[in-house]
Amino acid sequence: KELYTKQQNWKGLVKAYRLMLQRLPETTPKSEQVILWQELGGICQEKLKDARGAIVAFEVAAKLDPTDEARQENLAMLYTAAGPDAYEKAVLANQRLLQHNPLRLEAYAELRRLYGEMKRPDAEWCVAAVLSVLRMASDDEQALYKRWRVAKPRRVARKLGDDLWSA
Repeated sequence: KELYTKQQNWKGLVKAYRLMLQRLPETTPKSEQVILWQELGGICQEKLKDARGAIVAFEVAAKLDPTDEARQENLAMLYTAAGPDAYEKAVLANQRLLQHNPLRLEAYAELRRLYGEMKRPDAEWCVAAVLSVLRMASDDEQALYKRWRVAKPRRVARKLGDDLWSA
């Protein structure tokens, strides 16, 4: 590792990491595997500017250790930067971030933006509604929420009978 780093031979270092990971015995502790995958992802992302390689490495690290919020945040950013084909994964990564911290404003804002670009207005409105209820909505989000919000609940047209309950 030191030799490749000293020579700034990042492609060689990535190749060495991949070979090392392939040769790991099955008894290698998960924590050590996570460190190697995380380092590989960091090299791909920072030194080689290889988003795909970074995503693959960070995904493996995230499967081995799903509790690392910083990794999830980085994955969400990488997925978003990867473009429309990776937006579904970006949505899932932001949702995982919200599971750890439900008041994470950046994740809500990113979800609203992603849903807008994915042409999913219902989901976009729901995120705007959450932000409005939390009193964290921007002016645009507040306007979106108010535009489609129902002022009064609909009146019941008829009673729910047994036939409707069993359907």
